[in-house]
Amino acid sequence: MVTQWQDFTQLHCKCLLCDLDGTLVETDKANFLAYQEAIEKIMGFRIVSKGGRFTKENIREECPLISEDKLRAVVKYKNDVFEKYLVETIPNIDIIGMVEKMSQKCQVILCSNSNSRRGNDVLAYHKLDRLFNKKYYNIPPLNKYLKVLSLYNIASKDVLVIENDEADIKDALNAGILTEQIFDVRWKL
Repeated sequence: MVTQWQDFTQLHCKCLLCDLDGTLVETDKANFLAYQEAIEKIMGFRIVSKGGRFTKENIREECPLISEDKLRAVVKYKNDVFEKYLVETIPNIDIIGMVEKMSQKCQVILCSNSNSRRGNDVLAYHKLDRLFNKKYYNIPPLNKYLKVLSLYNIASKDVLVIENDEADIKDALNAGILTEQIFDVRWKL
């Protein structure tokens, strides 16, 4: 079992791999509002939040006959308007403080499935850019942890992972990162 949220700043590692959405910053509401606007503009109807993270997979569930072109248009529009909803994002002050401490003693890499423009907007809005030596924005379904370890030639034994998503935690495990090196930081608002 992965380690539940705790102060990880006393642990030693060469590299901290840190997720963004739902880990450092809660972005679900802003993400939903941007999708809601995009769907209303592109498809002509309004969606209602069911809670949790809304993704393009949810669009496929709501509109099973949506074409790939229309889906790409919705996602592009969502990314274009996301910035105006940044006010709806909430920084996780406790985790940010710990990442800040870790950045003084090891390399910190952002390891996110976020769209790079949207991710950079979130980081800039909350003035978090300074925490990271490098930023890696993944294109799912690739395993972001395997990609980062390979891309930057980092051994799995040398990292700690800060993550909130169950599927991404499984990806970290599949990348050879041990359970005691992974911190599940799901938080409730």
